[in-house]
This record gives sequence, C-alpha cells and structure tokens, in this order.
Amino acid sequence: MNKRRISLITLIMFAIMSVGAPVMAGDTTNAVVAEQPQLSLAEAVKLALHNSETLEKARLGTQLADENREDAALMWHPSWTYNAPDGTEGIYSALLATRYAYSAAEKNETITEDTIVTDTIKKYYEVLMASQAVSGKEKNLAAAETAHKIAQLNYQVGLGSWLQAMQAQTNLAAAQAALTAAQNDLAKAYLSLNQQVGLAPESRPELTDQPSYSEYVVDNLTSKVNGIISDSPIRWISREGVKLQNRLVDAPGSTEQDDLEAQQAELDAEAMEKTTANALYNLYYGIKNMETSYAAAQEGLKLARQGVKIAELKQEIGMGTKAEVETAQIALANAEQGLFTLTCQHELLEVAFEKPWTAGVVASSASSASTQQNSGK
Repeated sequence: MNKRRISLITLIMFAIMSVGAPVMAGDTTNAVVAEQPQLSLAEAVKLALHNSETLEKARLGTQLADENREDAALMWHPSWTYNAPDGTEGIYSALLATRYAYSAAEKNETITEDTIVTDTIKKYYEVLMASQAVSGKEKNLAAAETAHKIAQLNYQVGLGSWLQAMQAQTNLAAAQAALTAAQNDLAKAYLSLNQQVGLAPESRPELTDQPSYSEYVVDNLTSKVNGIISDSPIRWISREGVKLQNRLVDAPGSTEQDDLEAQQAELDAEAMEKTTANALYNLYYGIKNMETSYAAAQEGLKLARQGVKIAELKQEIGMGTKAEVETAQIALANAEQGLFTLTCQHELLEVAFEKPWTAGVVASSASSASTQQNSGK
C-alpha cells in the first residue's frame, strides 16, 4: 500500500476528529489564525474545517434532520408496526422519510468534510507550485538581463546590430512581465488558501510540508474499485433512497406513480454506480500514465542538472559564458517545476481515486496546474 497515501488519509482522519471540539475560552485557535509564520498541511486542514461555513451548515442540517426524526418517532406508536390503524399511513411514511433524511444528512456531512480536506490540500499545493513558478521566472529574468547587457555592449562597440539589441530589450520586457504575472498568480494562490483556512488576505505563511512521490500500487483493481463504490457515501444515499421508495410502495395508500418513481430511482442508482466505476478506472489509468510521465521527467531533470554542471565547468575554464550558465539554470528550473507539478497532481489523483466524491475539486486543480506548467516552458 502506498505510504504517502496512508499519511494523507491519516491526516484527513486526524483533522476531522480534532476539529469537532468547540472553541472554548483560552483556546489558541484564534491566536494561530491571527499570526501564522509557518503552516503545515495538517494545520491547514484543521483550520479549514474549523473555518468552513459550508461544513457548519451541513452539521446544522444533520441536527435539524435528527430533530425531525425524533418528532416523527413521537407520532408513531411501536405497536402500530404490526397492526397500524387506518389513517396512519402518512405518519409511517414520515417516520421512514425522516430516518432516511437523518442518515443521508450524516453522509452529506462526511462528503462535505472530505471535499474541504481535498480542497485544502489542493490549495496548499497550488501555493507551492506558484512559488516554484516565481523562482523559475526570476531565473528567466536574470538570464534576460544578462543577455540584454551583452547585446547593448556589443551594439555599442560595433559587434552587434541594433536589431539584436532591440530583440534583447524586448525579451527583457517579456521576462519582467512573466515574473509579474507569476507573482500575481502566487498572490492569488495565497489569497485562496488564506480564505480557506481563515488567515488574513495579506498573510504569507511559510508552508512547511512538501509533496512526495511513490508509485501507487493496487493488487486487484476490480476489487479495489468495487470496494470504493461500496463505501461511497453517495452510493449509500442513492441505494438507501431506493430502499425507502420501495418500502413506501409496499405501504398502504401507495399509487402506481410511486411504483414508477421507485423503478426510476433503481435505474438511476445503477447508472450512478456504473458511471462511478468507469470514472475510477479512468482515474487509475490516469495515475499510471502520470507515473510514466514522472519517470521521463526524472530523466529530464538528471540531464538538466548535468547541463548546469557542464556549463559551469566550461565557464570556469574560459570556454563558456555566464549567459550559457543561466540558460542551463533556466532549463533546470523548468525541469524541477515540471517534476514538482507531477508530484502534486499524482498525490491529488490518489485522493480522488480513494474518495471519488471529491474528484471535482481535483479536476479544477489539474487544469490550473497544467496552465502553470505550460507557462514555465
């Protein structure tokens, strides 16, 4: 089993359990929110769960459903289960419906918690990726500045053309603009994370955790997919909803329309499970394809590192220039950024595979990361 995946799942469980306690007088949570020079991934998840109005609303929904269930139970006499008097059909239906609604609300709360956790991991990694993109653009700017100086000097002493000097100036302006754009992207990534965890918009906490890569191993894919679907809270809501409708069909006073709606619900549940299974298989093979890309990116990183060493050695012995070293360093920075992005996406896809009800959050991150990676080339 994947060790890194275990750590992420452990993080999720720890954060969900630890955030449940109410904030008491003297609690340090608000102090952490006010000033946070460092922020681990576990701390970010805990703060996000504590800060989420969506989760609070889901919890209130569970409480409300529980009260409705209790009210419905008071209206139903246990002896009626075997010999219900006429006119109690509506009371019985309400009892079944409120029981289901309460359990469904609990499942919805679980879905909300998992989605917040995954979204926080995504936002945390987006800051890390944006920060690395800024570092790469800074190297690009340094190289453009060197090239601009050389082109200007060559033009002044007659060794270069005016067109070459203007092209170098254009490249410098483009590099400056690219760095500004990357810095803006970093600011937006920080803003998104800060909003998620309850920090001030201008906060720039030092993120202390980094993603790590290891191959995702599944011994039996079919068994794994079936297990994930079986444990899915969305499947529970769907299947238990079908059971409820079938029980209502069997109750006195049901109509043909009720029977047709129950049949439709059954078909919807089956279609949802098939769709989820197909999505899980696609996610798994997407993970495997990403691992192939990761291996190729690792080789590219090795070559880029060798390229920097060669360029530096050539400069030391007078056979190379500073500009060549900077060009090699840019190639290295791009290779590092590409590998880092793959590492982040690999981890997020694992989470999406294990908890497919959070896959929508991961999909939006994949699109954003692809844009960042392409802009670094």
